[in-house]
Amino acid sequence: MERAFALEQEHVQAYNELLRTLDTLYLLNNDLGTVTPEMKKTLEIRRQLQVNLEKSASILRTIERVAARVDEDGNEIPQRVSTEDILADRLVKVMQENYEIDYKVKESLALEQQLATELREEKVKYLNSVQQYRQVCAHVKHQSGPKSDNASLSANSTDESHQSRQGDQVDKAGQVDEVDEVDEQIIINQNETLRQLLLALKIHAGYDPFI
Repeated sequence: MERAFALEQEHVQAYNELLRTLDTLYLLNNDLGTVTPEMKKTLEIRRQLQVNLEKSASILRTIERVAARVDEDGNEIPQRVSTEDILADRLVKVMQENYEIDYKVKESLALEQQLATELREEKVKYLNSVQQYRQVCAHVKHQSGPKSDNASLSANSTDESHQSRQGDQVDKAGQVDEVDEVDEQIIINQNETLRQLLLALKIHAGYDPFI
């Protein structure tokens, strides 16, 4: 069986080479000069069509030969097995394997297309998350401004405490409360920023939080 398969391969290669040589001789006999890329492409298509025709003819002969070995009830008719019968069985097996491979390729292409669509959707989600993250960072940066002003007011109040103890106690208490409120808001904003950043990193790593 391996010898038959090797002979089939040699036959296909020799036939293809024969077609290529005949094409070259035809061009030389008609003084068409060298083979241009366009002519080469046309000749390749013609050879492929010729090989397909030969393949179709072989398939039809194989089907006829296999069908002739089976009666109307589907029972195999005992007869002497020839070389052509062996090649016909081999071709039927190759055809079946080819059909199975084509089906697997079709499934792989469908899966690849599905994954490409999901990848595009995830990229859109990731870009949206990055945009939200930048907006949050800008918002936090804007909110962090009052903290410096409050710190300056607190320092000024501390300097004035050396002049008036009673006024210092009242002003200091008010400044502490205000600073605490600002710090609390900044912490909330920072937590939201971290949450958005983690979400963007998860999406970038392939994790879908909406599933």
